[in-house]
Amino acid sequence: ELVAGLQEIGETQITPKLIQTARGLYEQLLDAAQPVRTTTFHSFCHDLLSRFPLQADIPPGYELVENTAELKELAWEAFIANVSRDKSSPLQQAFWGLVGAAGSMENTRNALESFLAARADWWAYTEGKDEPLQWALSQLNALFDCTPEDDVSGPIASELWRKKIERYAELLGAPKAPNGNIQKSHEILAAIANNVDGDSLVSLLARTMLKADGDPYILKPSKAYINANGEEAADQLLSEHQEIAERLLEVLDHRKRIDNLLTNQHWYITGTAYLEAYQSQKLALGQLDFADMEWQAYRLLNSREDTEWVQYKLDERIDHLSIDEFQDTNPTQWRLLFPLLKEFATHQRDLRSVFLVGDTKQSIYGFRRANPALQQTASDWLQENLDSKISSMDKSRRSATAVMQTVNAIFSHEHFASIGGFQPHDTFLSDLWGRVEIHPAFSIEEEKPDKGIPAELRNPLTTPRTEKPSARTLEAQFIAERILQLTDGNTLIGKGEE
Repeated sequence: ELVAGLQEIGETQITPKLIQTARGLYEQLLDAAQPVRTTTFHSFCHDLLSRFPLQADIPPGYELVENTAELKELAWEAFIANVSRDKSSPLQQAFWGLVGAAGSMENTRNALESFLAARADWWAYTEGKDEPLQWALSQLNALFDCTPEDDVSGPIASELWRKKIERYAELLGAPKAPNGNIQKSHEILAAIANNVDGDSLVSLLARTMLKADGDPYILKPSKAYINANGEEAADQLLSEHQEIAERLLEVLDHRKRIDNLLTNQHWYITGTAYLEAYQSQKLALGQLDFADMEWQAYRLLNSREDTEWVQYKLDERIDHLSIDEFQDTNPTQWRLLFPLLKEFATHQRDLRSVFLVGDTKQSIYGFRRANPALQQTASDWLQENLDSKISSMDKSRRSATAVMQTVNAIFSHEHFASIGGFQPHDTFLSDLWGRVEIHPAFSIEEEKPDKGIPAELRNPLTTPRTEKPSARTLEAQFIAERILQLTDGNTLIGKGEE
């Protein structure tokens, strides 16, 4: 059995010495001073925080909460109470500003839930800042290159530009111009004569000079127009049209940047308030969630007063570090691991090892902030600092030939070139029956309401809202039904003729 097992894992030179070594591995494992421990990232974080709770500044004996739905509801109630407390507070103004941008209370709640889900990114982004929110708001101003107080319409509503626009309108509606241009000319001239405010002027110019897609209309003076007004007037009309349109687009871009700035400011202000309410609920109950564990473990190993001592205590206990499914590592987990790897590099000694296993093609935890690019980052660092070697495993021990052929066809395509380093895959199970089914992606087309038919009213107390399933739900249902068809049909999977 031992010889067969060695052959199964790829050993071809089965010598007596190899057999003796293999037989002694289990005994060596049992007699090891430090036993081998197999844990998840979260289990590692939990053990670390349980061992050093005071250094991590967390409640000793904390409770790990997995289902946070009830906590979120309590936090939402506390958050809404804070919003309602002072009608003139920046928090309430930001909240209603976010509601206006989101379009509904449901969308607003979803936006704030997305902030809560990305709390580790927020903590990392603002780490070390005395006033995290104020610092982040200042970064938004720099990012969008504007402030809410900017005079947006000023560059096109000055006296000089009003005269230019007036001259343009006169040329636009000159004799022999198309009726549509004459109508636009009258509207612009009336606005100039009535000295409308800058925002109204910008809106009028956008409506009369830009198409639905935002691009300027193309003017082509007709021969009749040129004969009636002269080539110089036609050239001036085109020149004025282009110059005013360019300035208008700059103004509209500025306005859009301010709108985006305000929306993000509202999101930051309300998001941090909701996050504070959520964290307060957990603190009162002595609880941590998974994001807390990762973040607090990262801080314990990187930015606490006792960090070096904690690293030393860990370093003396770890000689071999093996991590599987590395492609699903998120940035916080990587920053948590990095101090341990640096300790390995700084205090190198015999019989220590780091072993990472991962396949960027198989990264499926993006919803948990997994970043497959970190695998290459870790690989480069280990090669540079620990002289590591890369061993490619391109031959499967569990998949049929049909699956490997499909993998090769997909990942050899230029669309996946960013993965890098892909080598054609093969399988040890060449005689295993296999089948690959490729189905169209599921999508949901939004139905446009029929303007001629009024929306049907319903009693919300007796009739629930009808919600169409999402594309992901339809896809999951299809896969489940297909699996049932295979199992109910007694589809057999075996080798050769089996």
